[in-house]
Amino acid sequence: LGEDFAFEKGSATLNKDGRKAIEKLALRLNDGDHANAVVVVEGHTDDAPVSRPATVEKFGDNWGLSAARAAAVVRALQAAGVKAERLRGAFRGQYAPAVGGGKKDDRAANRRVEIYLAK
Repeated sequence: LGEDFAFEKGSATLNKDGRKAIEKLALRLNDGDHANAVVVVEGHTDDAPVSRPATVEKFGDNWGLSAARAAAVVRALQAAGVKAERLRGAFRGQYAPAVGGGKKDDRAANRRVEIYLAK
């Protein structure tokens, strides 16, 4: 889930499109081969420091923002019917970029939440 798709800039609140996507995903996670898999939700940010005063106050830094976004997705999955015992949250901040380079498009690709299935 990319930031531009699921979250407002500097926010850890899922928007309407993000919530709808999570609800659809939960249906698939509770069906067939995926029904017993552990679901790992990993939050990421770009390398731009958290700078708006309200965002700094709420999250502190990119670690906090990535953790809050992962937690928001975990909570949404649970609310959509995925058992809490199957859910794991993780956060990487800016330290596991999907794309290097520092260009605007690169930074956008690095602001994301990744969801993995584990045994």
